[in-house]
This record gives sequence, C-alpha cells and structure tokens, in this order.
Amino acid sequence: MPVAVPDEPPPAVPGQLPLPIQEETTMTTRPPAADLPQLAVPCPRCAAPAHQLCTSHGGSRQRRHDTHMDRRPAWVAAGRPNTTEEPNR
Repeated sequence: MPVAVPDEPPPAVPGQLPLPIQEETTMTTRPPAADLPQLAVPCPRCAAPAHQLCTSHGGSRQRRHDTHMDRRPAWVAAGRPNTTEEPNR
C-alpha cells in the first residue's frame, strides 16, 4: 500500500475542475484605504495625521478599508490637496 506524501496534492478526481490558486492576503499587503485622496489631510475624528490611516477602537486598530466620514469633508474644505505630495521623512 503506497504512503501519501504530505507535500503533494491529492490525486485529481476525474471530471473535477482544479481550484484556482488565490493570492493570500496578509497584513503586509497595501491596504485599500491607502489610495484614498482624503488621506492628504488629518482626520478630525481620530486625529490621525495626514498621509496615515484612520484608527478605530481608541487607536488600537487601523481602518484598512476606509476612513472616517468626517475626513472627506475636511479634505474638500482644505481645497482637495494631492495625496502624492507626502512630506519628506
């Protein structure tokens, strides 16, 4: 009786389509909110500095997918500055 090797996928079943390999999402991937234009101004809700993500839960978690609703009107009131002009660090 053959022994299965754990590093090899199981044999294909006739008529079964292979599953597509999906890219794994990790904390090292760029968050979707990083491309939002309102990041050019500080957030009036959570006090996140310009060019940094908003935070939730008292600053313990970054909002990776969106910003606070108050940040967009602050961006409009500031004249819609460009987000690509990040300050030198």
